Amino acid sequence: MTSPHSTPRVRRSTLILPVHVERFVQRSWQRGADVIMLDLEDSVAPSAKAEARAAVRDAVPVAARGGAAVTVRINHDSWREDIEASVWPGVSGIGFPKAESADELRAAAELIGRLEGERGIEPGAISLSPAIETLEGLRNAVAIAGAAPRVTGVGGPAAVDFATDLHVELDASLDQLEPARGELDLLTRSLGGRGGGRWRSGQAITEYGDADDRRAMSAAAAGRDGSRGSAGIHPSVVDAFNRGYTPSEAAVAEATVTLTALEAAWQAGHGRAAVRGRRIPYRHAEAIREFLEFAAACREADARKARLVREAEEQS
Repeated sequence: MTSPHSTPRVRRSTLILPVHVERFVQRSWQRGADVIMLDLEDSVAPSAKAEARAAVRDAVPVAARGGAAVTVRINHDSWREDIEASVWPGVSGIGFPKAESADELRAAAELIGRLEGERGIEPGAISLSPAIETLEGLRNAVAIAGAAPRVTGVGGPAAVDFATDLHVELDASLDQLEPARGELDLLTRSLGGRGGGRWRSGQAITEYGDADDRRAMSAAAAGRDGSRGSAGIHPSVVDAFNRGYTPSEAAVAEATVTLTALEAAWQAGHGRAAVRGRRIPYRHAEAIREFLEFAAACREADARKARLVREAEEQS
């Protein structure tokens, strides 16, 4: 089976929205997000869970009209029912919150595989992304990350839920979750994925009051630490995330100069190159190429989304 996850997708901005609120779904494709996450979890009251599950299938093609990848966030306590309601053509991933054991991830992966076969979806097309939001999940994070081929790293720690499990109140002036986030970052890197970067504890997905420029600067700082995207519940965060995580023209130009110098030095038989007063080893060339590929993918993603939104608006 060919893994669809071998080529990283641009996911600078993930907009999470309650799938049963039709007005949110109907406008979602115009928001410019790289990912639309249809939510069955925190944004849906218990009394509305059945309604939300029934809404997923029809919401997927609407959310995808503007070129965003479409994922679904399920509930931990009802993951079987939620996965049954979420595996449809057009869905690229399932978010599994509060993951605590490899066994439950393996069972979830098997269920997704069965539903892919029953519903005419390419085998392995839908990824499974566990989020670590409890101490038990952190203790088992290595096993969770390696539970099944379709599991794509681990996310988290989710600030509010993890702080609740720690019995602490989040303080924006501190960074109480840095040790847990650092551990998960290194774990993801050790398994061949990208790290989560250093998105501070206080910058929860529920917050959207920061000015756009400040949020974009925070995203850019997280990007320098290895992150490639963040999630939020309000459309106002999308543009800031897209701008913040997209490499600047100056950074691309500097990386291009450095890569050119490294390749020239390598061809001349040298393992290092002198670039602007620094001696840079050739082993850095791979990371620079990945950075430039990501920058190009961001430009391509923005152009593609703009074209699809324009075409969809013309057809409306």
